[in-house]
Amino acid sequence: MKRYYGLLYVSLSLTSCIIKCDKELILRQAKENHLVDYGNASQLSRGDLGELFLAQDSKDSRRVQIKSVNQMVVGDDSELRGASCGYHAFRNGVLAAHGLINNDGKRAALKSLSSQSHANKLFGTKLAPWRLEIGKIRNESTARRIGREMIFSSLALSKEGADADFDLFMECTGSITLPTFEHPEIWEDGFHYKATKKEIYAAIIERCNKLAVHGNRQLKDKVKTFTNRATLDAYFKGDLKIDFKIDFEGRCYRMDSPDNVIARVPQEKNGSWVQTDEMQKLVKAQRGDGILANEPTLLVATYGEYHGGCDEHAVASEELVQLYSLIRNTKQDCVGVVLVYLPGESRPERSTNSFMGRMYSYVGSFFEHAKKIQSGQDNGHWITLVVSRVKGNVRYYVLDSLGNSNRLRNERINEIIDAFDGKKSLPGYDWTVDQISRQYKGNVKSQSHARYSWTKIGLGLVAAGLVSYGAYALYTHQKKK
Repeated sequence: MKRYYGLLYVSLSLTSCIIKCDKELILRQAKENHLVDYGNASQLSRGDLGELFLAQDSKDSRRVQIKSVNQMVVGDDSELRGASCGYHAFRNGVLAAHGLINNDGKRAALKSLSSQSHANKLFGTKLAPWRLEIGKIRNESTARRIGREMIFSSLALSKEGADADFDLFMECTGSITLPTFEHPEIWEDGFHYKATKKEIYAAIIERCNKLAVHGNRQLKDKVKTFTNRATLDAYFKGDLKIDFKIDFEGRCYRMDSPDNVIARVPQEKNGSWVQTDEMQKLVKAQRGDGILANEPTLLVATYGEYHGGCDEHAVASEELVQLYSLIRNTKQDCVGVVLVYLPGESRPERSTNSFMGRMYSYVGSFFEHAKKIQSGQDNGHWITLVVSRVKGNVRYYVLDSLGNSNRLRNERINEIIDAFDGKKSLPGYDWTVDQISRQYKGNVKSQSHARYSWTKIGLGLVAAGLVSYGAYALYTHQKKK
C-alpha cells in the first residue's frame, strides 16, 4: 500500500511542478518585456495633480480620477471630435504613466495631459501622425487586394507553355509583400501606393525563394525558372506597375484614371472610431519613435470586446495578462496602462464638474451618439485605467475624455481592480495560473518556449500514467482482499 500511495504522491508532485513551471514562464516573460526603470518613480499626489485632480473614491482611496482634455474640443472639425475617444484614452494613459515613472518629468507630463494643443498635434487633423497611422492600418488589406489585381491584369494568360506552371506561379505572385502596402506616400487628400516593375519582380523572386526554402518540393524545381527575369518578362505583358490612391474617405482611384472609383475601403474601417486590433497596432507603432519612445517596454494593454463589440465577453490582451502576473505574483514596482472598452451607449455616469460642466458633457455625448449612428459605428467608448505600484503602494488612476465623467466605480474598472486584488475573475477568464498560462502561451513564439512546452507535455504524460497505474494497482489490491 505504501508503494501505491508513493506513486500517487510522485504523480501529484509532477503535476504541481508543471503548474509552477507555467507560472515561472509567465513571470519571466513579463519581467523580460517590462524593463522600465523605476528608480525615479513616485505616485501622483493630490498636490502633484493640482487642478487635474477630479475625485478620489470614498470607499477605496487607491482609486483617483484625473482630469483630461475633453474630446469634443480637440480636432479641426466635428467629424474628428465625435468618436476620438480611442486616441484620447491612449494619450491620457501614456502621459499619466510618464508622470508616474519619471519624477523629474512629472510636471511636464501633467502639463501635456491638460494641453489641447498636444492632443491636436497627435490626432487633431487628418494629416496628424496618429490619424495617418490608423489610416495606413485600415487601408492595408484593401491596398494589397488592389495591388494584386493590378499585377494579375498584366499577366499574359495565353502564353504558350505557361498553363502547366501557371497555378504555381500565381501562388507566388498572389502572396508577395511590397513596402508600399504598409508605407504609402502621404498626400494632402490621401495615401498614394506605387511600385515599379523592378520592385514587383524583386518581391516575386523573394517570395519564390522563401517558399522553396520552406520545403515546397514542387516549387524547388521551378524556382530557378520563376526567378529568371526573362521568364517573368514572358509571363507579363505591357507596363507592369502599381499606381493608385486611397483618399481619406476610403475611395480608391487608379492614377491614370482619377475620376473612376475602382474600390472602397470597407465601411467599418472608416470614421474616427478606433477598433481593438487597430489600437494594438497603433501602440506597437508608437514604440519606435512615437510617444512610447522613452519607455518602449511600457505595458499598454487593452480590455474589451475585440473589434469593438464582436464578442459577448471582455477580451484581455496579452499585455494585461503580463501586468496581472506582475501585480499578483511579484512585489516589484510596475506601471501599466489599460485601455478599457465600454460596450454599448456610453452616457456619462456622473460628472465631477459644475452644473455647466455636466451639461457640456451630456451635450457632447449626445452629438457623439448621433455621429456614430450616422456612420454605422459601434456606440461604445474607450476610457483609461493606469495601474501603478511604487514602493509597494498600489494606486489606480482613471481618465475619461468624454466630459471627464466619473468612472471610478465603472463595472469594467471594478472587474480589473478586483482581479488585481485577487477578489474575483475577469469575465470569460478564470484567473488561475493554468488559465493565464493557456492564454499567454498562445502568443509566445520563442524557440526556448517551444522546447519548454514539450518538456511539460512529457512530464504531464508521465504524471498521468503514474496516476492511472497507481489507481489501478490500488483497485486491484483492494479487490484481492
